[in-house]
Amino acid sequence: MRVLVTTTRSWHLERTALAFSARDALAGFWMADRNRLGIPAARYRRCWPYHLAMKPFYHLTSQIWQERATYWLMGLWRGWLRRRLRSADCPQFQVAQAIAGFASELFDRAEEVGALKVVDCPNSHPTTYFGFWQRECDLWCPGERVPIPGWVFGRMNREIERADLVVVQSRFCKESMELNGIPGGKVLVNPMGVDTAIFQKRTTVPGRPRFVNVGTICLRKGHQYLFRAFQLVKERLPEAELICVGEYKCDFRRERTRWEGAFTHYRRLSHAELAPLLRECTAFVFPSQEEGIGRAQVEALASGLPVIGTHEGGATTLVENGVEGLIVRGRDPGDLAQAMIRLATEPELNRRMGEAAWRKGAVQNAWQDYGERLLAAYRERLAARGAGEKAAEERRAAQFDRPRLSIPDEHWMGSAKEMHQRADAVMRRFTSVHHSQLGEIRFTRDGRDKTLYNARTPHEFQSATRLPELTKGAVLVSSQPDRKGRPHVQAFHKLEHGLTIGDARYRAEITVKSTRQGQNTLHKFYLHRLQIE
Repeated sequence: MRVLVTTTRSWHLERTALAFSARDALAGFWMADRNRLGIPAARYRRCWPYHLAMKPFYHLTSQIWQERATYWLMGLWRGWLRRRLRSADCPQFQVAQAIAGFASELFDRAEEVGALKVVDCPNSHPTTYFGFWQRECDLWCPGERVPIPGWVFGRMNREIERADLVVVQSRFCKESMELNGIPGGKVLVNPMGVDTAIFQKRTTVPGRPRFVNVGTICLRKGHQYLFRAFQLVKERLPEAELICVGEYKCDFRRERTRWEGAFTHYRRLSHAELAPLLRECTAFVFPSQEEGIGRAQVEALASGLPVIGTHEGGATTLVENGVEGLIVRGRDPGDLAQAMIRLATEPELNRRMGEAAWRKGAVQNAWQDYGERLLAAYRERLAARGAGEKAAEERRAAQFDRPRLSIPDEHWMGSAKEMHQRADAVMRRFTSVHHSQLGEIRFTRDGRDKTLYNARTPHEFQSATRLPELTKGAVLVSSQPDRKGRPHVQAFHKLEHGLTIGDARYRAEITVKSTRQGQNTLHKFYLHRLQIE
């Protein structure tokens, strides 16, 4: 089993790909960022057009403009990805994985080659993600809109519907998927891993109360409630300190002037700088209103810090209330303040929770463990799919005897490009054939290109030159509606024909697309593949 992972920015997928590579399960890792972790060069491809267009935003603008450019420039990524997926050196893969909002092009190809489609969702269902965030904007910054464009949320929705597996990081995210109609069996909860070589357990509970929060300072992450809660804490514990690591988002502009100077602020810290800071703190406070789980929340657990968090922020996935930390009501500064005061004034409770937090965050939760959990889930689903396909094949075999065409092996030689050109020269002469069940089936350039881009072996190229015979005599085995819901596409029909080339036996699978043209229905050849019998 090999997994092809694609992403514009690294996010956590670079760590995921490295874990796959360690098990020789990585088909490729394609992204626009630099290869910082040493993914094998043979597996790594960089999208230079997108990276070069984004570079001025990385160095000359604030975080919000970088985020906007991420979506403005997505067309460069989509075009590059389509070309790369159609290139001769595209690796074979059985699983396709991408971040929600950036998966459509990869899924198009995955559906053509029969790969498992996995969408990685760092946040809750798009409807929940947008709704919770916009609610906070309406309350605290009227007129402000969620900065992610609506068309990106639309892509997320469609990709989640198309996916065979939806990977989320928290119980809250899974609940949000189910509330929005996604079957629970299609959703895998897999909290983020952690670099245990950097984030190590603290040795003592600090004497002075020091609370830390890591994440962009914005309304979605609940800083408007955190700062009000800390104001209450200071009334009881004047020596307490709140440390926030992260840049401001635009939606916090009305709150920013009120709270600047009330806490210690770092715009950004490297992991090497953040790790010792965590070990010197009383607790990690994360009152997010909507989140996957927050990478820093897991890093805090691995550092032995009790976590004060919310269900909506993903904390309940790893934190049991009163064991690894305290669960609070997300929009209640008083409840949050009481939890902070309790952990600051009860050092023995803090110590016990810190020990439990370390066991939950660090033990068997390195990034390799995270990747192993994903690979196990992929193997399970591929095995279930294989069993289902085998059963379907047996049912089809019981229903009819598949016709068989035998042709001599012409022993095609040369590079894939040369065989592609040879087959293309023959296929250009194809016009149409009559099928006993579908009627006239037209051969199109689109179908020819899809077939030849999919072909890898001499027999696949040679078989493409016999498509009129194969299509005319093939048996119709299934008809499925368009998964993308396009109104002009009526159905995709799967035809099958036995094929023997020399001593090799195959099942030729031919896909025909039915489309509406005015009052008429047109059947067009869409794709041809060989399956070894």
